[in-house]
Amino acid sequence: MNEQKANNKEVDNEYIGIFNSLAETTNRELEQAKKVAKGTRVLTPIEIAKTDQETTIKAIQSKIAEFQANTDSAH
Repeated sequence: MNEQKANNKEVDNEYIGIFNSLAETTNRELEQAKKVAKGTRVLTPIEIAKTDQETTIKAIQSKIAEFQANTDSAH
């Protein structure tokens, strides 16, 4: 039991920085992807919304794949 607590604490300490910055990192990556997707084109509001939606969906799918890859290797 004490070994499990020690191991949990070690894992928590190792990943605390990642967990604390996850939302910030994800939002920054998403905003960067949106800028790249729009490029230098002048878009209508509908085109902006569509581009943002497509970019967000791709980012979510990418994060899901990344999470699954990390989860599979952890088991």
